[in-house]
Amino acid sequence: MLHHLFHRAAEEPGRSPDLARALISSFLASEAVRKIIERNMQEGRRMIAEVVAAGQKRGEIDPRLKKEKVAIQVLQAFMGTVLFWSLHEEPPLDVWIEDSFQHFWRGIAVSGQEQKP
Repeated sequence: MLHHLFHRAAEEPGRSPDLARALISSFLASEAVRKIIERNMQEGRRMIAEVVAAGQKRGEIDPRLKKEKVAIQVLQAFMGTVLFWSLHEEPPLDVWIEDSFQHFWRGIAVSGQEQKP
């Protein structure tokens, strides 16, 4: 589920590096825009935390981790990946997202859980 979320979130900015840069720069555009983005990210963090909690209940994600902290780290990993991709443009964003997710997953998965989530 978390894997799918990573890829779904990248669909729109992945259409164009220019679009990704515009999305990132919109965070700096104005106080009103920042408030809207912060509200949306709070909702996103809440949803991601629920997915993390479900993964913890199924034994896939380390139960010692705080779901809220993992949710913030998911967003940090995602936004950083989009930023770096928008600067380099190659390989396609899907490749960057998959690589970032796999690295992130190894950090939160229950020990010995190497398969794709």
